[in-house]
Amino acid sequence: MSEGADIVRRSFERFSANDVDGVLELMDPEVQFHDVPEIPGSTTYRGHEGIRRWWATVKEPMEELRFEFVDVTEGEEKLAVVTRAVGRGRGAGAEVDWTFTTVWGVRDGLIYYHQGYADHAEALRAIGAA
Repeated sequence: MSEGADIVRRSFERFSANDVDGVLELMDPEVQFHDVPEIPGSTTYRGHEGIRRWWATVKEPMEELRFEFVDVTEGEEKLAVVTRAVGRGRGAGAEVDWTFTTVWGVRDGLIYYHQGYADHAEALRAIGAA
């Protein structure tokens, strides 16, 4: 596994442990974080404060939530990670089990870019690996 893939894997572990400060240690202060476009209200979050807002938005309706690093395909500049989100919602306890692909950019040991994709082939095209 490349250094970039390892950094992204560690970010998953830290998000799953609800350690946002630990995640931010792995992110460039100017990080651009784009939601999966198919999610209602999806948007782009910028910088560390944007990541905090994203996490609050994602975590608030969930009793528990973890992200799993399933598989990785590396392009020349970015990598595509098959991502699994598993959790249980607050209140009614609805189960969540969703697999999608996230594209990550890592430079100088920090994550500077994230884009979610519902379509795996589209993510592979985005990194030049299709």
